[in-house]
Amino acid sequence: MSRLRQLVWLAAIFAACRGAPGAPVFRKTQLDGAFRSEGVALADVNRDGLMDVMAGDIWYAAPNWIPHQIKPPATYSDPPNQYSDAFIVFAADVNGDGWVDEIVFGFPGQGAFWRENPRGAPGDWVEHPLAPTATSESPALAPWGLVFGTGPSRISWFEPGNFAEHLIDDLHPVPAHGLGIGDLDGDGRLDVVTHTGYWSAPTDPRSSPWPFTSLDLGPDCAQMYVLDVNGDGLPDVVASSAHQLGLWWYEQMPGRVFVQHQIDATFSQSHSLQLADLNGDGLPDLVTGKRVWAHGLTGDVDPGGTPFLAWYENRGRGDWAKHVIDSSSGVGTQFAVGTLRAGGKPAIVVSNKNGVYLFQQDP
Repeated sequence: MSRLRQLVWLAAIFAACRGAPGAPVFRKTQLDGAFRSEGVALADVNRDGLMDVMAGDIWYAAPNWIPHQIKPPATYSDPPNQYSDAFIVFAADVNGDGWVDEIVFGFPGQGAFWRENPRGAPGDWVEHPLAPTATSESPALAPWGLVFGTGPSRISWFEPGNFAEHLIDDLHPVPAHGLGIGDLDGDGRLDVVTHTGYWSAPTDPRSSPWPFTSLDLGPDCAQMYVLDVNGDGLPDVVASSAHQLGLWWYEQMPGRVFVQHQIDATFSQSHSLQLADLNGDGLPDLVTGKRVWAHGLTGDVDPGGTPFLAWYENRGRGDWAKHVIDSSSGVGTQFAVGTLRAGGKPAIVVSNKNGVYLFQQDP
């Protein structure tokens, strides 16, 4: 893989999310009132220097958010009880041509694929297979590639460019809910984390199998993040409940034992979670909300609850303060946080059964 492609791939992972100090105030814009996807990405699709929005079959061009077709968009006659074919959306220059492509994970258990940016030419984007089966509902981007389950007891990572599969393990159960990347054991290498344990990264990530260590990191969850929450020098874990109640951080104690701390237990279906410094104080904050009708009008706990979006201010030492951003949008199974232009403040974009929404801070 070329150095340029490595840099582009890393840029897709570590989008700048730093802003100026102060309490963020967000301005809401509805990009679309239709159900387009459950996942969404920010990327400069047309290379004009502005970040656009990719939501499954449609991308929206900044700054006026004009919709453009990637492929004929799916339509839903009964959105509350139907599912999108775009559960997760990532943006990356897959083929190294300098144009950002779209990576899409469909309904859990189905396949993943990528769509090739036509580089400004008219017509639909060409779709290419990535993997025939993807069982993880929160696949993760790592510096070395895409990580996700490919079976009930199989997890792999896929290399950027040709998406060559590298087996991590095929001996331990791989939960459908809950997946993250981070150095959990403190050896300087990025491990693969689930709520039932973690795989320690070897010196060469292409070697397999990766050693597995069982852990109790709570119930089924969405995206997981590894960070030192309380400043004691030990990496902790933050996670949110996919379908039940709970937003938590797990404190690592000596001996690699983890203690659960509740951040918020007042709402259900926080099926997507992002980590970003929204107020520019140097501490990573949490962004999440309530997924809209994850299992229809009657499924899960409190399916008709307020579809809100919120950020939890990291005050240090495990202290979090909740700030509600909006109460009529909610989240999907994945959303994006990033700057819309160089030097800008972090913005949030969500896509779900309520539509596609952008929340941006004024300069």
